[in-house]
Parts: sequence; structure tokens; C-alpha cells
Amino acid sequence: MFALLAVLFVRSVTSASGETISDPLATPSPPTGYSALDRARDEALAAWLPRGEDIFEPWRRHLTAQSPLGSNEMFSIPNNATLFVRVRLVYDADRGVALYYQGCCAWQETVLMIAPKPPPQPVQVANLRAVRTPRGIGLGASPAAVVRAYGPARLHASTTTAGLRVLSYYRDQHVPGSGCGWFENFVFRANRLVEIQSGHGC
Repeated sequence: MFALLAVLFVRSVTSASGETISDPLATPSPPTGYSALDRARDEALAAWLPRGEDIFEPWRRHLTAQSPLGSNEMFSIPNNATLFVRVRLVYDADRGVALYYQGCCAWQETVLMIAPKPPPQPVQVANLRAVRTPRGIGLGASPAAVVRAYGPARLHASTTTAGLRVLSYYRDQHVPGSGCGWFENFVFRANRLVEIQSGHGC
């Protein structure tokens, strides 16, 4: 497995507060021992990384419902996960499911989702059949099952991906002088849960 040490292109994200954050690992010069093959592998995996919703955008658009979320909603990522572009990823090839963590500075998230296609480069594999949220929700669940577990919420269109609908939840962390909180999106295609995003941001 390649040793992935840094991002070789500038990647920016927007925090929950709307601040644009450039990845502090971005650098104009490759680190020592980082080959062109490593770079190509990183860029291919970054372009492939599946994502059906933005972790913060439903909250910005006032589409979230209150729910008692916390850090325990985020999935545990195996220590041997493949590393690239501030992402740690494992893939269940038998089920076509990806589990990954990504984050920078004032935000972090974990995502469990059915990947539209296999990764373009070899990655660490894992059996993800049993992965569930703390309230027992796994991929394939219905919107009704999520509402029973997390409370009433509006099933809204994805803010980023046509054809997907989302149940979005939020909990304010109540830190004086900050907008910190926990966020969770349950993404559905044809009333079948295909993605779970859980994260924290300020």
C-alpha cells in the first residue's frame, strides 16, 4: 500500500458557518518519496469518491429537524483503511458499499453508502454488512424506519444530486460564541436508504 502523506492539489470545503476552508495539507511541491503514480492514484480516488449530499447544505437551507445527535453517530473507520486526500476509506466489494471518513479544520464526517461503481484503484476491503447507526439504521432502510428512530423530518430533494431524497437532522452543540453542531443526512433512492452521512462542524 502506498504511503500517502499529503494532498497535491488545493481542495476547499465550506464549513457549517459558510467559511471557505482550504486544506492545510495542500502544497505546490510533492513530498519526498511521493511519486507520479501516487499522485495519479490519489486524484483518481478523489474524483471517484461517492457523495449524494452535502453534509451542511440542508442545514443552511433550513431543511433539518432537531434530533439528539452526538459524536457517537459517526462511524468507526478501521485502522488499516486506505488513506488519500484527507480521507480514510474501506470498500465492501461484495456489496458495493463504501465507508469513509473525511475532514479538515472545523469539520469532519463519516459516510456509509452504496457506491455507484467500484473504486478505480485498489483500496482496503472490509465486510460492511453489519454497519449500523447507534439507533440500528443500516443501508436499505425506509424513510419510515429512519423517522421512527430519529424523529419527524421533511423528506426533501438532495441539494446536490438529482433523483435523491434526504431526511436531514441537526443538533446545536450550544458552545458560546460558536455555531458548532452535529449533522446527519439519510439519503434515499426510490425510498431505499443508499447513504448515511454523520458529521460535526463549526
